[in-house]
Amino acid sequence: MTDVSSEGISFVVGGSVTGAGVSTAIGGIGLVGSFGGIGIGMGIMTGVGAIAGAAAYGTAQAVTDKDATVIGAIGLGSLGGIGVSTTVGGIGLGIGGTAIGLGVGSMALAGGVVGLGIYGIGKIFNTHQVSSNYWKNVQFLQQITEEYETERLWLELEEQSINIEDELNSLKADFSSQTQNSNNHTSPSGNNHFNLPEIEESENCSWQCITVLKGHQKAVNSLAFSPDEQTLASGSDDRTVKLWNINKATSVYTFVGCSAEIQTVVISSDGNLLIAGGFDQRITAWTLKNKALFSSFFGSLNSPNSHNGAICQVAIENNRQFIVSGGTDGKVRVWNGYTGELKRTLNEHLATVWSVSISPNGEIIASGSADRTIKLWTKGSIKSYCTLSGHLGEVTAIAISPDGKSVISGSTDGCLKIWDILTGELQQTIIGHHQAILSIAISSNGEILASADVQKAKLWNLKTGELIEKVLGCHPVSFSSSGKFLATGDHDRGIKIWCQRLDNSQIAFPLETDYWWSILGVSKNATLKEVKQAYRSLVRLYHPDLNKSDDAIKYMQIINRAYQTFLDSGSIQSGWL
Repeated sequence: MTDVSSEGISFVVGGSVTGAGVSTAIGGIGLVGSFGGIGIGMGIMTGVGAIAGAAAYGTAQAVTDKDATVIGAIGLGSLGGIGVSTTVGGIGLGIGGTAIGLGVGSMALAGGVVGLGIYGIGKIFNTHQVSSNYWKNVQFLQQITEEYETERLWLELEEQSINIEDELNSLKADFSSQTQNSNNHTSPSGNNHFNLPEIEESENCSWQCITVLKGHQKAVNSLAFSPDEQTLASGSDDRTVKLWNINKATSVYTFVGCSAEIQTVVISSDGNLLIAGGFDQRITAWTLKNKALFSSFFGSLNSPNSHNGAICQVAIENNRQFIVSGGTDGKVRVWNGYTGELKRTLNEHLATVWSVSISPNGEIIASGSADRTIKLWTKGSIKSYCTLSGHLGEVTAIAISPDGKSVISGSTDGCLKIWDILTGELQQTIIGHHQAILSIAISSNGEILASADVQKAKLWNLKTGELIEKVLGCHPVSFSSSGKFLATGDHDRGIKIWCQRLDNSQIAFPLETDYWWSILGVSKNATLKEVKQAYRSLVRLYHPDLNKSDDAIKYMQIINRAYQTFLDSGSIQSGWL
């Protein structure tokens, strides 16, 4: 039989009388919010007073009985108050002509009082046992809170005591069944058998980050590989263009002199010419061999500028017969690839031309614009033969497939679209980004499409539209001429170089560098989790029990030294991780 506390009833009655008295003394009270206005009369105030009385009784009983479940009741009530505030939005309390805002904190406090009131009511009607589902929920919440706190403390202890031996020892067990015939290999750490590390879903092993290039002072906007895949050019908001040696992961030359941010860089297919453009409204070309200025492109005799606005993108025809540029002035301009002379201007777009592309045979030019259209032009024409419409946002990225049959576009609407280049028919729409797509690239075999926004980079099967994998990079993206390498932006003003691997015999070793972060393929300011994940991924690739190549032991030693350098750097102790 359920007991009823007469003392508790007196608390509730006293609270009810007080609530009614407050209503009589103050007068009109109401709640105002996105739901409109609701008057709070004497009846509601009496109920509020009753809950307050029950809360007071519950507080007294919790102190007397030393009942810890009251904390869970308050916590659940506070969560409910926060949920109401989040769902409803702004709430105000009107009292006698004065409005008082009720934010998340106030609603959490009110919810806590309600939770305490329910606890008090439970105590009033059941003074000996707590058996309802409500109290079970309170106890469950308390239990999982304690478990979470215990787990957090263990994680902190684990991070503070991290070292290479612990890492390799933590990779022990399952793998022994797969390596019964590999006992003749010697592990650099002295451990022959270890468990395969768990890799997050976004870290698919078909593309491996082999280095991170650091040197730009601001965001990188454009990337371009040389035809021999030995050099990478990058343009940045720091107003410089850098050349990088891919094998040594070092900057080998910096072009300076541009007076504004660089938006686009491109290298000619013969490897002789580097072209850049940006917010200084100029297209500038240098020879790669001697790093000398080749030419500046002038839009008219009366102006030193190439466009009457920023240069958004430049493309070079494969035989360097002509160069195409697009700018914020809404124009597409075609230039002689050897003299820099302006040949013609294409004027059909109504807003910024964000991207341009040239077909492999040089017969078709594609342009994408902020007017949400794509226009297709034949070589030598000043009138487009087709206008493609369908994006709900600005068309920010354009690429023509290596077989010259399709145009691929990316937009601020987060979609990729594939079009027939001759008929303009929309063949496929890929919805894969939650942010504006800023750059796309296609592998030389026409099988992989890379797309990137400011946060993520993704790889797609160009034929099926299926997502192949996510790589831990961002805008911009660029494939090398063979498709073996992929360059992406990094979130810390860096550049990531990725290598596609098909099997263990084709794994590319981290580049020749003394920087631990480049060997591990992370940013210098990577978090502890990112560094551990990168290290485990490399262990999975190069440990002699997995990798049968003759150089596996040497590679693993270099990786361990890099990881040890990270641990010895004081990064964990200094707290910047």
